[in-house]
Amino acid sequence: MTRKLGAYALILALVAACTRRAPVPTVPAANSAGTLRTATAAAARVQALRARLDALARSEFEFWATHGPDPKYGGFYGTLDRAGQPITPSNKGLIQQARQLWTFSMWFEKKQRTPDVRRIAENQYHFLIEHFYEPQSHEFVFTVSESGAPVDPKKVLYAEAFAIYGLSEYARVFHVPDAARYALECFKSLDARAHDAQYGGYDQTHDPA
Repeated sequence: MTRKLGAYALILALVAACTRRAPVPTVPAANSAGTLRTATAAAARVQALRARLDALARSEFEFWATHGPDPKYGGFYGTLDRAGQPITPSNKGLIQQARQLWTFSMWFEKKQRTPDVRRIAENQYHFLIEHFYEPQSHEFVFTVSESGAPVDPKKVLYAEAFAIYGLSEYARVFHVPDAARYALECFKSLDARAHDAQYGGYDQTHDPA
């Protein structure tokens, strides 16, 4: 069984829980011993849950930081097994690569401001621009090969939204104006071709299958 990149749903939920610090319930002036015990127990449960989620998030992050980056071709491996070894299919998808860019940028800001995390985010940014970005359309192709050659050049709104998301986070965290420019150019292109002027939102009817 492979350790697919769909695990990012879990990572993102864990990261959100660990970084968006909801205030721990405070203990109000007690009217009775029972009220005091209830409030104290609730605060303890929140702290315990936070500690568990933080540990799980760090474990997941360390797995991807250790095994995910492709040192030969750049970007992240397309698929890993549960031991962290790259396996087929080896193609690299836009959603996957953009999510990695967002995750490592966010983690650097919120959790771990180390050179290694910065380096992974920077390498991921360059891989995304060098191999997925299409200058003539200002958009991003859907899939590239392990080495970064175009495999499926179609433009999918859902996937490109992740590119905008990842680039925007990277630009904000690391103060990279070019990353913000790529994100804005992509948005403008998507807005021009997919915005639904009648009902609002964006029309994906014509996205390639």
